[in-house]
Amino acid sequence: MSKDLHRPTFLAFSGIFSGIGFLICALPYFITPVPKHNSKHSTNLISTLSSTLNNSRVPCSHEYDQQSKHANIAGYYIMLAAMIFIGICRGPTEPISTVHIDDNVPPVSFSCYMSIAGPLSVVSSSLVSILGSFVSRVYITLQATTLKPSDAEWVGAWWLGFVILGIMIIFFSLPLIIYPRQNPYECTKSIPLKGK
Repeated sequence: MSKDLHRPTFLAFSGIFSGIGFLICALPYFITPVPKHNSKHSTNLISTLSSTLNNSRVPCSHEYDQQSKHANIAGYYIMLAAMIFIGICRGPTEPISTVHIDDNVPPVSFSCYMSIAGPLSVVSSSLVSILGSFVSRVYITLQATTLKPSDAEWVGAWWLGFVILGIMIIFFSLPLIIYPRQNPYECTKSIPLKGK
């Protein structure tokens, strides 16, 4: 099946749909109500923990109505469906990309290319974690606030990471659409060399 498949185009659309899936993961932020910060209830994380231990109860500064609860539940289902969609899109990419590399590079260079492509998945996971740590230091609304990341009411811009990843994946997947179905090297490597 992989031999008859236009592998670069398949990988391109796989990346594009994965990027769309990441953008959908950020959708719950735009459809669910964002808690409004009340300066009277703004407390430091340490003081919140100490008051919790002393009073044996957690102070609640936000009261959600039934509509917001339904919106939050819908947000969870949207993210779950988006993650499943991303998994379906990204599943076949590794074996197909491995076959594509094997068919388009000299046999002596295949191991070198795979030794580069293999660790990229590990490095990309680390880079995503670093990106997550950066966006969590930005307030969820991207607006200036008196809250600090150490405050109990702080909510980081979790959705921003999904938007950045989605745009980057789509951007880097688009060039694969113009790749040829078959590399010229693949066409010529099977042609026997003529004797002198």
